[in-house]
Amino acid sequence: MVKVILKNEREFKIKINDYMLKGLIYIEDDDNIYKLFNMALSKIRYRKAILNNFDLPKINKCGNKEVVEKIRENDNYFLNLLNEIKKDFENFCCLSSGTLFELLVYYTLVEFFKENNQEAKIVRNLDVFYKGNSFTEIDLFVESKDKMVIFECKNRYINVNAILKLYGVLKILNVDYGILASTKEFHGNLKKEDIFREYNIYILDELIKKDKNRIFKELREIFY
Repeated sequence: MVKVILKNEREFKIKINDYMLKGLIYIEDDDNIYKLFNMALSKIRYRKAILNNFDLPKINKCGNKEVVEKIRENDNYFLNLLNEIKKDFENFCCLSSGTLFELLVYYTLVEFFKENNQEAKIVRNLDVFYKGNSFTEIDLFVESKDKMVIFECKNRYINVNAILKLYGVLKILNVDYGILASTKEFHGNLKKEDIFREYNIYILDELIKKDKNRIFKELREIFY
């Protein structure tokens, strides 16, 4: 995945035994990009727009006039935020759906810990090095209180290879939990509960469809 460095972001290093993790961490998160993704977290409509190259569905002209006008007002706010972001990042709208989904999960975590008044170290787009050599990549690393969690973000169905790969990284780095976040509904021979029990990996699926409260409820099951 292409390493996109955003405004107010800097490189951050994490040492775990013989491994060095190098990723990106935000100095300040309450900017236009934060507002854009937080709007997407709160409204499924905008989440879908982001993951579909910022294409907003056509507003239904039928129905309650006040509701239609409110939707239009929100659409304009969303598009204005996008225009402001493009001033700093000309190619922002050309990012792959995979990168956009990773950013969506990142800002979901930022907002989750904010709302729960909990300190957390959230680092994204990490390269893992062993004795100076690149070993693997990690989408997101979260450390809060005494827990360390690795997130892998999939804008597709989760397969057994993704589960086994993440499990291997957890064991090597001696990290507590893994989360496979996906836009798709999980289907597999094992139930999500069995995967969590056997591998310490939580399947956070259908993030394109779940409302904010449901997503936060599932995150609380991991972090509390």
